[in-house]
Amino acid sequence: NWARSGRGSRLSQTKLFSYQLARALSHIHGMSIVHRDIKPQNVLVNPARGVLKLADFGCSKTIRPGETNTAYIGSRFYRAAECLLDNQSYTTAIDLWALGCVVAEMVALRPVFRGRDRADQLYLIMKVLGRPSERDFSQLNSGLDPSVVQSLLQVPQPRRSFSDIIRRIYPHISAKCAGLLGNLLRWNPAERMSARESLAAPYFDTLRNLTHEQLSRI
Repeated sequence: NWARSGRGSRLSQTKLFSYQLARALSHIHGMSIVHRDIKPQNVLVNPARGVLKLADFGCSKTIRPGETNTAYIGSRFYRAAECLLDNQSYTTAIDLWALGCVVAEMVALRPVFRGRDRADQLYLIMKVLGRPSERDFSQLNSGLDPSVVQSLLQVPQPRRSFSDIIRRIYPHISAKCAGLLGNLLRWNPAERMSARESLAAPYFDTLRNLTHEQLSRI
């Protein structure tokens, strides 16, 4: 029903649900817990009450410094770039990549990166973000085979900026929402805004000081 609602109502609820999802991530990340499978199927919403709940913690774990993790985690459309590149030392930043994918999907009602396999997924990401820089690779996976790095560095750069590409894909997206996505969908996990930082994004200015009761009445 939410997906079929009018554009204005849907975009307003997209902001509301995105804010609640960011708050949920801020809460679990504060305990060093990474969800590892953020996707629409694991986000439960009640449009009538304006309430979102983050669900299915079956893949979640506590992140510990120096501990390796499985890179093959999360659904492909929402899998962070470092996991696509087999990084086993990722951080809670993988959830922030997925948050960006989910927010974009709520705006457009379709996945932003819908790859057929891992290689296609990376290619679709590069069509929007451009290819990673050598500095990005040091954070994505410093142990990548040089031939993999060189092959990715050969992909042509898009002629438009990220903001222009996002506005072209999603004509009805607001500048503030596009700005949030620009800070979440970054190759370099160290450069993605944290969940706590995302709550201070201008996109959420109208929601930040509201109580839970007020939020639920939007």
